[in-house]
Amino acid sequence: MSDPVKICPCHQKKVPLIATFKFIKKEFWCPHCGYTCGMFGYVRSVEASDEIMKIHDEYKEKAKDFLSGESNEWVYEHNKPQTK
Repeated sequence: MSDPVKICPCHQKKVPLIATFKFIKKEFWCPHCGYTCGMFGYVRSVEASDEIMKIHDEYKEKAKDFLSGESNEWVYEHNKPQTK
């Protein structure tokens, strides 16, 4: 059995939270909607799977510059225009 992964509680999409020190007193960040919380904040947990870990790794790589402070630009998925 694998360890649980923290996912964002704000939407139905299973987006793993990224551990970061970018936000003061908020150790976890959702790259989909911008939700942040501390170590004991409200989160949902799911069992780690290859799919969840792939999503986590992809978001972490895409957000590397944003989370390191090299860039302040990040477009959250829920803010992107919907295409038909």
